[in-house]
Amino acid sequence: MQRMGAQVKRAGVWADGVIVPGVRVPEWPVPARECGAAANKCGTAARECAAAASKCGTAANKCGAAALECHASASEHLVSAPERTTIMSEQRIPRADGDFATWAEQHFESVEKFWSVNELDGSDLKPLEKARAAWLPAYTKSVQAQAALDAALEAKRDARAEYESAIRPVSAFIQTFFKTTDADRATIGITVRDTSGTPTKAPATRPQVSITLADRLQHTLRITDEATPLRRARPEGVMGCEVWMKLVEYSQTLPQRDGTAALQPSDERALIDPFLGDPATFRFLGVATRTPHITEFPLEARGKSAVYMLRWVSTRGTPGPWSDIASATVAA
Repeated sequence: MQRMGAQVKRAGVWADGVIVPGVRVPEWPVPARECGAAANKCGTAARECAAAASKCGTAANKCGAAALECHASASEHLVSAPERTTIMSEQRIPRADGDFATWAEQHFESVEKFWSVNELDGSDLKPLEKARAAWLPAYTKSVQAQAALDAALEAKRDARAEYESAIRPVSAFIQTFFKTTDADRATIGITVRDTSGTPTKAPATRPQVSITLADRLQHTLRITDEATPLRRARPEGVMGCEVWMKLVEYSQTLPQRDGTAALQPSDERALIDPFLGDPATFRFLGVATRTPHITEFPLEARGKSAVYMLRWVSTRGTPGPWSDIASATVAA
């Protein structure tokens, strides 16, 4: 008795590729649908395998190209190795001219001896001999020129230092001279002080000085303020102390406080004011910013008396009152 949808085939049925007679195998429609789904899955898997194979092929091609590049690079390094060895040997030549001159002479003598011992053709050394003949006088002239340049630079530095030392006291005098204007300062090229800020008062006190004859042809000036004679500090707002000096004959009587000094014919201008002296007869030595201050004299000043007048100068160049005069003999 047969049922619908469940027909069977009794013989000649395939099972895993082998014909097995008499085996009942379900037929259409249920087994066919299952086989179709399985076939679809097999097709999808086949396509995925084909894509993977394609990717593997691409990767293989890239690996092959990289291998070819590595091979070419290795070949290039093998070819250029002798060249690099030659360049490194040339780097043994000293860089400094002095070291090169010593090394080159030893090198030339050794090469000549090598050529002679091995009985080589001496004409091969002609380019080397020609280059050496040009190098030796050029190097000698260079050494001489460098020595002359060094001497010239040293002389220039010494001359400039001496020139600057001569400029400073002149500039300091002009800067504090009572007739100097800002236009004068600008023309001469010295500092034109800014007066737009808070004005600095002129020093109100006077400096005091004690003179020590420590060495021949030299005076040591120790400067203090009359308000604080035991302290070395300058008054507030003071830049330094102007030092003025003149030389007079030792026999000349110096002005005294009581005005009894006698005028000597050796220098009639020296005693115009019996209490202070005439500033016009003094010579400006400089601005002392530290104490003690050293004054040096030429040999022709020995035996004479050095007369000093001092005054404080503010940070803006405003001078204060003159000190009492002080004097000392220039020791021979």
